[in-house]
Amino acid sequence: MATGDLQVIEFQPFSRAHVGVVGDAINLAARLCDVALTHEIVVSNSLYSRLSDPARDGFLAMEPVEAKNAGSVRAWKLAPRTGPRS
Repeated sequence: MATGDLQVIEFQPFSRAHVGVVGDAINLAARLCDVALTHEIVVSNSLYSRLSDPARDGFLAMEPVEAKNAGSVRAWKLAPRTGPRS
C-alpha cells in the first residue's frame, strides 16, 4: 500500500466508464506487492508516517525495497496478529 497523488485519465473522450489511473503511488504499490508474501500487508514509508501512533503498533521495519524508477524505498510490514480474532 502506498499514498500519493493520482491522475485519472479518460481512455475515451467524455467517457466516465473507461478511465485509467496513473501516478507514482501505483508504481510504488506494485513494487511493494512484489515483496509482500501471501496474507502480508506492506506499506510505504509515506503511508506509515501518516498513521497515528496507535495505528503504527504492529508494523515492523523492512530492509529497503529497490523500486523501479523510485530507487531504494523504506517499507513497513504489518506483523501477524496472535490470539483469537474478534
